Amino acid sequence: MARFVFNTKDQMLAAAAGVAGTAATDYLLLNFDASVVDSDFTGMSGLDQIILRGTGAQSIALGETAAAAFGPG
Repeated sequence: MARFVFNTKDQMLAAAAGVAGTAATDYLLLNFDASVVDSDFTGMSGLDQIILRGTGAQSIALGETAAAAFGPG
């Protein structure tokens, strides 16, 4: 299992290219008030779950890029 934990959106974007899941269950944990758009998932792959742990409003727009990050393969 791989855990990719980010405390800010800037931290998530800076590390996105290195976010690659394994054959086990892998998740993206966002410890901030997420306002994430599809293109923010560019370079990510092999993920199974996203967990939102911010204390305020959360917003995620999913599309083809997110599908590639969370899809099979």
